Parts: sequence; C-alpha cells; structure tokens
Amino acid sequence: MEDGYKVVAVENPLTSLQDDINKTRDLIDAQDGKVLLVGHSYGGSVITGAGNHDKVVGFLWVDYEKFPESFCQDLPNDDAMVLAISQKPIHSNGFSDKLNCKPAWRTKPSWYQVSNNDNMIPPETELEMAKHINAKKIIHLNASHASLASHPKEIFSLITEAVNSLNSKLPSS
Repeated sequence: MEDGYKVVAVENPLTSLQDDINKTRDLIDAQDGKVLLVGHSYGGSVITGAGNHDKVVGFLWVDYEKFPESFCQDLPNDDAMVLAISQKPIHSNGFSDKLNCKPAWRTKPSWYQVSNNDNMIPPETELEMAKHINAKKIIHLNASHASLASHPKEIFSLITEAVNSLNSKLPSS
C-alpha cells in the first residue's frame, strides 16, 4: 500500500468456520513479520479463531452494517453478507493509473446499465459515462451498485441483446 503496509486478503472457502480459520492461519504463516487482522461480521469470528497465532498483534473490526446500505441495499441480508466478506480492497493505484492504450469502446460497440439507486457511483455519473462511450443502448434499473446480483434477469437480457446484435453482424461460416 501507499504507506508501505502489505495488505493481503484471505480467500475464505466458506465451507465451515474451521476451514476459514485454517485458511486464515495459513495466510498468517506466509507473512513476514507481525500481522493485524481485520474483519467484519462473520469475519470477526474467523479472526477471533485465527488470532491465537504468534504473528498476530491485534484486531480491527469493521462495521458490516454500513456495507449493505452503501453497496447492496436491495439484496437480502445473507446475500449482502456474502458480498461483504468476499470484497477485496483495491490498491490506490487503481484510481490513479492512466490507461496506456486507446480505449476499446472507441472502436467497439458498448451497452450500459445505469443503477438508479447506486450509493457508490452517482447515477448521473453513470449516465454521463454511458453517453461518453456512445453506448448503443442504455437501460436504467432501480438497483444498487450490486445490480448484477439484485437484477440478474434484466442484466442477462441486456447481455443477450448485445450478443444477438453482434452475432447479426458476424459473417456466417
């Protein structure tokens, strides 16, 4: 990370609490130096079990309650928890790196789905992006940022429409 800290995330198998604790312990073993464990919701149980390790120096619990209202307020609680515990932090470079090639949307068709209830990216910004890339079709869903999970049928329909549009332009074999 920017401050010189190494950040790693456990890919919990989610098969049992003990399996998740074991996977976390394996990741702790692989680290050089001391470890601060960070978890939220169910992850708090995992880090509590894995924390009895010589390299672990402390714990940080994150308020899971804020995740659903920010990211996936239109999903059932169990689905929101799965999304919350599987999210990985993005490195700060992901926000500052510059694209070193021509954007593919300049030469290839695009479609866009705007989430009207997105609390992560304002819907107005999404619409601006859709217009900027000259999307062939823009659909609006009354969805959170997690529209793929909350509106899978509508997303699949847009994908199918895009595929069919592209297939009609391909030469027949």
